[in-house]
Amino acid sequence: MKAAVYVRYSSENQRAASLEDQEVECRREAGRLGYEVTKVYKDAALSGQLNEDQRPGFQAMQEAAKRHEFDVLIVDDTSRLSRDQADALRALKRFEFWGVGLIARTDGVNTIQNPKSSRLLFGVKSAFSEEFLRDLAEKTHRGLEGRARNGFSPGGLPYGYRSAPAYDSQQRLIGFRKTVYEPEAEVIRRIFRLYVGDEAPGPLSPRQIAHLLNRDGIAPPGARWKNRNKRQCGSWSFTAIIGHRRLAKGILSNVNYVGRLVWNRSQWLRNPDTKAYTYRVRPQDDWVIREDPSLRVIPQDLWERVQARLARNTRNAGKTPMRGRYLLSGLVRCGVCGGSYTIRTPYSYACTTNHTRGDSVCDNTLHAGRLRLEQAVLRGLRDLFTDPAQFVALTEQVRELLHLRAREAGKDDGHGDSGAVLRKLDREVGNLKALLATGKATPLAMAELEAMLKQREAEKATVAHRPQPNEIEARLAKVLADLPNRVRRYLDDLDSLLAVQQINRGKEILAGLDTEVVLRPAGDHLNAEISGHLGRVFALVAGNERRGSNSWLGEEDSNPR
Repeated sequence: MKAAVYVRYSSENQRAASLEDQEVECRREAGRLGYEVTKVYKDAALSGQLNEDQRPGFQAMQEAAKRHEFDVLIVDDTSRLSRDQADALRALKRFEFWGVGLIARTDGVNTIQNPKSSRLLFGVKSAFSEEFLRDLAEKTHRGLEGRARNGFSPGGLPYGYRSAPAYDSQQRLIGFRKTVYEPEAEVIRRIFRLYVGDEAPGPLSPRQIAHLLNRDGIAPPGARWKNRNKRQCGSWSFTAIIGHRRLAKGILSNVNYVGRLVWNRSQWLRNPDTKAYTYRVRPQDDWVIREDPSLRVIPQDLWERVQARLARNTRNAGKTPMRGRYLLSGLVRCGVCGGSYTIRTPYSYACTTNHTRGDSVCDNTLHAGRLRLEQAVLRGLRDLFTDPAQFVALTEQVRELLHLRAREAGKDDGHGDSGAVLRKLDREVGNLKALLATGKATPLAMAELEAMLKQREAEKATVAHRPQPNEIEARLAKVLADLPNRVRRYLDDLDSLLAVQQINRGKEILAGLDTEVVLRPAGDHLNAEISGHLGRVFALVAGNERRGSNSWLGEEDSNPR
C-alpha cells in the first residue's frame, strides 16, 4: 500500500529540525506496517489553528488524497492535522469518504486496523489538543497580568519606549521594565506640538504631520517591526498618529505618554470560520491600570489641549463615507509605488500612499476620474476577452476542463470504472449462487442475492445510457461554438449592472476575472494598464447559471441559455 506523510511545526520558536524528526518517525512507522512512503507534505512555522488554504502543504496533501494518490496518511500525532477539534474531525471524515486511511503514530490511531476505536480515540485526542491551547492561553494571560500588576512589562512596547532588564538584590534577572527612549520621545513631543500649533508650521492635521515627518526622514514605529512591507517600515502613515478615535488608539490618544499604564484593555478573538483575528475592547472592570510618573513623555497641559482638539474634530467629523461601493475599489494600483488607488471623492481615484504618506514616499499626485476609468476598464476587458486569437486558447482550456470535470463526475457517482463495478457484482452474485447450490440457503442469503441482481441490472442500465466518447465530443462542439457569444453577453452584463447601480455584483465579476488596473503617470495624464485572467472566464460563465460546469454536458443543458 502507498503511504503519504504530513509533518508540521507551528512557530519560528520551534526547531525546523522538528519536521525532519517527525518524518523519520513516520517513515519508521510505515516500514513497520509494510507501507511504501511515496510523498511527504510539509508546513513549516504554520499554526495548526490556521485555515486549510493558509497551509499549502496540508492543502496539497488533501488534493492528493482526494485523487487517491496514496492509501494511507501517516502523521506523528493528531495535532499535526489541526489544533481545532472541528477542523480535525472534518479532515477525518474526508479521508473516510475518499477511502484513505489515517495513522497518528503517537496517539495509537489507525483507521485501517481499528476503525471504530480509532475514530473515538481521534475525537478525544483532538479535544485534548484544542483544550491544551486554551489552557496555555489562560496560563499565559495570568502570568502577564502578574507582571503588569508588579510593574514589569507584559510585552508590547509603544513608540517612545524600550525595555530594560530588572534585577533583584542578588543581581538575578526578575523581569523587564519599560523605559523612555529619548530620541523617539522627542518625536512624540513634536507631533503633539505640531497638532496644537505650538511649533511652526502648526497647527497641522495628522496627515500633514505624517507628510512632514517623512520629508524629514524620521523612522516610523514600523521600523522596529518584523515581516512588514517596505512602506510600513520605511514611512509614517497618518493612522499611526490619529489611530482609531473611538477606541482611543494612536499616538495622540496613548495614555502611556502621561505615565498611565493600562493593560488588558483589549483582546483579539479568532473568527471560527475565517480564522482571522478581530479586535475587541474588554469591560473596564478587567483593565489593569497603574500610574508611573517616570514614563511620562508629554506635559499635562499639552496633553489636555491635544485631547480637547481631538474631541472637537471627532464631533465635527460627521459620518464617514461609505466604503467599497465603487466598481474598481481594491482593483487599481499605483504604477509608481505599488500601493492602492482608492476613492478620494465620489468622482475620482487617487494614490493612497501619496495621500497618507506624502510626496517624499510617492510623488504620484495625479487623480483618475471615476466614470472615465470605469468605462476604460470595461472597454479594455471586452477587447481582451473577445479577441479571436484569445478565444482559440480559451476554447482549448474549456475543452480540457469539461473533459476533466466529466471524468470527475463519473468518479463521484461511483462509476469511474463501470467495468470494474460490474465485474465485482458478477463475482458477488456468483459467490451467493454457489452458496445456495450447496443447500445452505437462508432467507437472508436469498434476499441478498435478489438485491445484488437488481443492483447489477441497474448498473447495466446506467452504463447503457451513459454518453459515449463520441457523444461527449459532439456536445462539446455545440458548447464551444456558442462560447464567444456567451462571454460577450456576460461582459455586457457589467454595463447593465452599473446602469442599475448593482455595484457589488459588478465587483464580483471583475474580481472573479482577476482584474487588475495599474495607473502610471505620463506627463500630466495617467496611462492605464488593464489585465485579467483568461482562464477565469469560463468559470464565471458557468457559475452565472448557478450550476456546475458538468451540466454543460447534459442532454438538455448542453448549451444552457
